[in-house]
Formats: sequence, C-alpha cells, structure tokens
Amino acid sequence: MKSKTYDAIHAKIEFDKSNISEAEVDQMVEGFKKIHFFSYTVEKSIYIKKVGSIYEISFGCDHTISTNDAALRGFESIRFDMQKVFPNNKIVLNLVVGSFDNIVKRIE
Repeated sequence: MKSKTYDAIHAKIEFDKSNISEAEVDQMVEGFKKIHFFSYTVEKSIYIKKVGSIYEISFGCDHTISTNDAALRGFESIRFDMQKVFPNNKIVLNLVVGSFDNIVKRIE
C-alpha cells in the first residue's frame, strides 16, 4: 500500500502499486479536479485500485450512508461525472465504514 498526499487540494490517496501506477493515480486526481470534487479546504482520503480496466474508488463514510438518499445521490453524481472523464474505464465507487475492506454500498 502506498499513500500520496496532494497538499494543494488537501487530498490523501492510498493505492496498491501492484495494480495501479502512480501516474494513473495522478490522472484520477486530475479527473477529480475536473469535476470539482476536492474542496481545497477539507482533507479527503480515498483508496483507488484497478481491477483489469475497472477503477474502484473507495470513500470512507459514516455508518448511516446506506440510508442517506441525498448523500447517495451525491456519490452517484461523482461516479457519473468521473465516468465521463474516463470513458474507456468503468468507474465503481465503494462506500466504506471503518476500513477500506468494509464496503457498505457499491455504486456501479
């Protein structure tokens, strides 16, 4: 597991170098910038992995996320917008609680 911090946008990205390159992570960050995901004031931590040509992006959430329709719509919008930025790769969002392995909602 590797971690890369992008201080200017207050983002910490974790990834496994065995399945995604640092250059691809940088491209994902640029995609998030294009859709205005980063607030530049509140730090966000995400985990990105690549399974074949699929990018799986995990976001740490509160345990109530699976029943919060407004928040879910926001994540669905993020997935939709990132899919437009990366049309040749399927984008999947994993909403996790406590650890990146504890997926409570998957948005495809």
